[in-house]
Amino acid sequence: MQAALEGNGSQFMQFRLGVAVAIIESYALYQTLSKQDKDTRDYTRIAGAFVLVASAIADTAASSINMVMVMGKYRATDVGKAAQFRLGGFSFWGGMLASVGALFGAIDDYIEASRQFDQRHPVLFMAYGARFLANVGIAILGTAVTLASSAAYLSRIAEQGKTALARRLASILAPLARSLASAAIRGVLMAGFAVTSWAGIILTLGFWFFGDDALEAWCKRCVFTTESEPDYYADYAEEVGAFHQALQDVT
Repeated sequence: MQAALEGNGSQFMQFRLGVAVAIIESYALYQTLSKQDKDTRDYTRIAGAFVLVASAIADTAASSINMVMVMGKYRATDVGKAAQFRLGGFSFWGGMLASVGALFGAIDDYIEASRQFDQRHPVLFMAYGARFLANVGIAILGTAVTLASSAAYLSRIAEQGKTALARRLASILAPLARSLASAAIRGVLMAGFAVTSWAGIILTLGFWFFGDDALEAWCKRCVFTTESEPDYYADYAEEVGAFHQALQDVT
């Protein structure tokens, strides 16, 4: 029990981190769902947040199972074998769902980068473009790392999967997973994944610190704006609706 709760690779710490991510993404999902007039970006964010919540739940379940696996007396028992199989499944789906969530984030950044390009904001265009590339990298490298970590799980599904479709898909992915699982390739993939992940985190923090909140963004588009080339709202009703939504977002 002590080994599961302490140490550099504390599974209990990873469990709590998974819970924290699930809470944060659930709040983001609630905030977007509560908006009255949703656009394409909002629906993209809803889909991304929903997938990331599911990924965090899977990762949390994997961490809880791993706490059992850390206690050596269970490894050679039937409980340990069953836990190892479940651990592989939760880790696989947690990683794959996180990669899908990164793809939704890339779509959201692409939409915003296009909007900034049309409004002739080169700095914001490059920033959102950079985060788009980071999210694409996270999705691709995250999928590769997940496959590399799931070679044993996929091999077992290929042999003992409950459905023909599951066995077929696993038999296709298993050889690729075994190739990616080699120490050299896996090390390169994990290093690349770490670099792109940190790039995405730094860019996101930059947007939080230096970006406009909803009310500031409304002020730049309303009839009272001091912008040299403002992107006015289409009509009075849209402007008033956006104002109420901005007040809701900042309060």
